[in-house]
Amino acid sequence: MTKVEVTYLPHQPAVFDCPTRNVVYVKGRRAGGTMGAVNRLVELAHSRPGSRHLWVDTVQRNISRYVRRYFLPLLRNTDYRWRGDSHLLEFEGGAHCDFASAERPELMEGFAYDYIWVNEAGLVLRNEALYYYTLLPMVLEAPQAQLFFIGAPKGPGLF
Repeated sequence: MTKVEVTYLPHQPAVFDCPTRNVVYVKGRRAGGTMGAVNRLVELAHSRPGSRHLWVDTVQRNISRYVRRYFLPLLRNTDYRWRGDSHLLEFEGGAHCDFASAERPELMEGFAYDYIWVNEAGLVLRNEALYYYTLLPMVLEAPQAQLFFIGAPKGPGLF
């Protein structure tokens, strides 16, 4: 299996190596949270074959941009498959990442994950029901599952 080399900002290993179930990365704008999360997701996908990931963002139109700008450059020397029509990224070793948006949470329900990555959590978690009724049930089957919430606070809501 291909080794993926990633680089973190000095403060990020404490966040992305945190063993707790809910990891909250409260940061300012342009603090590298998205790239740090992408780095860790790709590391985990390569080091834990068969791991199941879900990347949640604010709107669907951001997903292809994030995959092109953040994920694909990291994966250029690996064996991966991006299925843009179904928003699925498949890694060497059978790990995969589904991509979904907070616009239509019902479209992401019904699957189980080992890792859930919520980008722009300050915006996404304004809808508290999305956390309680959509995200939490997805990690019930995996006692070691982790949820990563990355973002800048944006007013009322869980974040």
